[in-house]
Amino acid sequence: MKRKIIGLVIALAALALILGACEILFLTTTPTGNVVDARTNTGIAEVVVTFTPVNVGEDAKQDAVNATSGTDGTFTGPELAEGLYDVTAAKDGYVFIPVRASVAGWSTSIPRILGVAVGAPDKDGEADPNAVSVFLIWERDATDVDAYLSYPATFNTSGVGKTLASIDDVYYDVSTDGARNKVYWDDKDGDTGTANTATQSKLFANLDVDDRNGFGPETMTMIGANTGLATGTPVAVNSSTPVVGGVLAAANYYYMGTAVYYMDAFSSNTSLDNQGVRVVITQGQNIKGIFTPPTNMPQTTASVFRTLLFYSEDFGAYYMVFVPDYRLSSDPGTDATGIKSLDANGAFVVSGSK
Repeated sequence: MKRKIIGLVIALAALALILGACEILFLTTTPTGNVVDARTNTGIAEVVVTFTPVNVGEDAKQDAVNATSGTDGTFTGPELAEGLYDVTAAKDGYVFIPVRASVAGWSTSIPRILGVAVGAPDKDGEADPNAVSVFLIWERDATDVDAYLSYPATFNTSGVGKTLASIDDVYYDVSTDGARNKVYWDDKDGDTGTANTATQSKLFANLDVDDRNGFGPETMTMIGANTGLATGTPVAVNSSTPVVGGVLAAANYYYMGTAVYYMDAFSSNTSLDNQGVRVVITQGQNIKGIFTPPTNMPQTTASVFRTLLFYSEDFGAYYMVFVPDYRLSSDPGTDATGIKSLDANGAFVVSGSK
């Protein structure tokens, strides 16, 4: 009898070990992914990718862990407890967009981590560390969402609508600014087809990547120091100035004009709704702001934000005020009288040397 009991105990212990091993195997997984340059669509090597647990199983103990991308930008993380993780990336000279990933199953494919090198050519051909990158990101594969920017052909303080004193609403009709350049898939710098010429680096904006296969992203660069001839009289901005008074320090500025950014569901039979669309604004290695459109509504083309360009009174600095501006539109670049679902509380400023 003792032998039977001892044998049963040994068998139960062995079974417990097997079940325990199975449980560990079931609750851990090895994540893989890619770090991709959003301007060139190539992998970025030697990027440190960090997995920080947000919510894992009750019995799981999981610290933040790192992985490093290889020469083609791919990475394989260590085994992780199943659960939800914030995934961030870091490398000197780059800015990356973080993602949130659910780790489960035998292995997990992490959404692509997108980044760009800090800086872009300024009017003198030098890398401007103050260059602003605008990421248009969506989560649905095989959907082509286009970025589109309208900006003044000439940024200056002359002409109708160029003094804040005459603007009660920063969402005024930008067509009053006169001729405008339009940056989109067929004209990446907005200068009527002169992309990749000497004039390109002298313009306000450039579409770095136009997505054609529907997997995204689309990335645009904006350089506030590239444009403008300050003429006329500077305007006084204070705390009571609509929208911009909440983010610009009280002072006199030259108001140079406004750019408007749109997104368009280019693919047939698609909508911007429920696509997981985000527009992320970065400068240097910092994320400055994120715009997310409302959901559960028909939307094919819509504006996302306006950028109001100012120069300091001594011309030594520029200020780009990003103002949320969500309106449905029938065509990119066309003002619409639709909803304004985002308010001025989301405005922020990006500055740099002129």
